[in-house]
Amino acid sequence: MKLLDTFKIAFHNLWIRKLRTALNLVGIVLSCVLLMCTFAATNGITRAVERFVESSEHAKKFRIWPGYDRSVQPPEDVIKVEGQMSERRRMRIQNLLEDQWRSENQRQSYMIRYSQLDAIRNLPHVADVNPDYSLRIDAAANQKSQVCVMSSHSLFDRSLPERIIAGTNISQNNLGQILIHEGLAYQLGFRSDAELDALIGHKITLKFQNHESIYSIFGPDFFSQSVEQQARWRTIIEHFVSGKSLSELDPDAQALILNAAKEREKSPAITPKSRLVEKEYEVCGVYRQRDELDIENILDRYTTGMDQILIHYSVLEDEFQEMLPKLGVHNADVYVDDYQGLKEVVPQVKKMSVNASAPTDIIDRIIYAVDRSKLTVMGIVAIVLFISAVGISNTMIISLIERTEEIGIMKAVGARNSHVMLIILMEGVVTGLIGGIVSIAISLIVTMAGNEILRSYVVSRSSMELEGPVFELQFWMIAIGVCLSVAITTIAGIWPAWRAARLDPVKAMGQQ
Repeated sequence: MKLLDTFKIAFHNLWIRKLRTALNLVGIVLSCVLLMCTFAATNGITRAVERFVESSEHAKKFRIWPGYDRSVQPPEDVIKVEGQMSERRRMRIQNLLEDQWRSENQRQSYMIRYSQLDAIRNLPHVADVNPDYSLRIDAAANQKSQVCVMSSHSLFDRSLPERIIAGTNISQNNLGQILIHEGLAYQLGFRSDAELDALIGHKITLKFQNHESIYSIFGPDFFSQSVEQQARWRTIIEHFVSGKSLSELDPDAQALILNAAKEREKSPAITPKSRLVEKEYEVCGVYRQRDELDIENILDRYTTGMDQILIHYSVLEDEFQEMLPKLGVHNADVYVDDYQGLKEVVPQVKKMSVNASAPTDIIDRIIYAVDRSKLTVMGIVAIVLFISAVGISNTMIISLIERTEEIGIMKAVGARNSHVMLIILMEGVVTGLIGGIVSIAISLIVTMAGNEILRSYVVSRSSMELEGPVFELQFWMIAIGVCLSVAITTIAGIWPAWRAARLDPVKAMGQQ
C-alpha cells in the first residue's frame, strides 16, 4: 500500500466524520494559537524594548554615587549561610551579611573622588562624566531677581533638546552660555512667546554666595563617624549657640574640638572661603518642564531634576572652583556612546568603590517578567495539549470500535498489521496538519489585529508612533506550532493504531 493511498484513506475517514474531527481540532487549534501568539508577543515585546533602549538617549546615561570598596572581599566564614533554604533566599542573606560586614569594617566614602571621575572618563565607551554640581543663586534681569538653583550640564545630555522651546542648546564653541527654565523666565518677566525669543542672547546676572557646609566645619568624614560622635558634635553646637564659652565644655568635648582643629590643619584645602560673586551670562535657550502630553518614559528618572539654570560643568569648575566641594561630588552622570557600551561600563564602574543605577536594571526586570509570563502561558498550553491528546485518543478508540468490521475486512483481503496501523496513525497526522494550518491562519489574524490595535492605542495616547510590531510571528514559531500539532495528534493515535493492528479479522468481521 502506497503512502499516498494511506493518506487518502485517512483523509476520507476524517471527512465522513466531520463533526467529530472538528471537535478534536478545537483543543489542538486553541493550544497552537495560544502558543504561537505567546511566542510572537514575548519575542516582539523583547525586541521592542531593545529597539526602544538602543534608540533612546536616556539609555546612554547612568548615575553613580559613592559605595564600598568591592575589591576587598569579606571572609568566607562571615558570609557563610547555614540551614535548609532556597538558593534565592540564601543569596539575599549572603548579601545582607556582606553589607553588614562592610558597614562594620569599611569606611564608606560619602563623596566620589575627582580621581575616580577621571578614571571613569578614561574607560572605553565613556563619552562624558558630568559631576552633579548645584549652587543656590540669585538670577537678575529686567530689574527683577529670583532665587533659584543652577546645576551642571553636559553636552551629551540628549534628553534636553526636545524640551527647548526657544533658542538652542549650549554649543561646543560657546560653553559660557546658559539655559534657563521657562518658569524662571516667566518670574523674571519674560512671559509671552515673543518675549522668550527676545530673551535669547540676553544677559542675565547671576549672584553666588558660597556658604560653609558641614564638610567645611567638621571635615568630609563627618557622616562616617558613629552616631554617638555625630550627636556629640550637635551638643557642642547647641552649647555655643546658647552663648556659653569653650571653657564650660567638658574635657572630652574640648579634646574633640582640638582633634578636629588638627585635622583641618592637615587639610587646608577644605578651609572655607566666603565671597560674593556676580557674573553675567548669555542665555542661549529656554527649556520647558514635562507635561501630561509627554510620553511617560520609564527611564526619565535618570534625566529629571529640579534645576532652573543649566551651565556646562567645566565652566563651574573653572570659574567657581572654590565654591565647589574640594574632595569630590556626591553623585555624577556618566554618558556612554551606545547601549552595548553601557552594559560593559556599568560593571567596571561598580569595581571602583562606586554604586551605579543604570537603565539596564529596569530593562532586565522587564525581560525577566516577560520570560516568566511566557513560561506561565506555556504551562497552560501544555495542560490544554495534554487534555486534547487524551480526548483525541479517546475519540479515535471510539471510532476504532465503530469501524471494527471494516478493519476486519481490510485485513481479510490482504492488509497487513502495519498497513492498518499506518492508516490510523495517518489520521492523526492529517488531523495535526489541518489543526496546524488552521492555527497559522488564526494566529496571523490575531497578531495583525493585535498590532493594529496597539498601534492605534499608542498613537491615541501620545504623539509617538509605535516602531515595529509588538507581535512578531516568525517562521520558526509557525514551524513549532505545526510540528507540535502533528506530534500531539500522532502520539494520541499510537494506542488506537496498535489496538487496530492486533484485531483478529475473523472476530472483527463477525462483530455487529
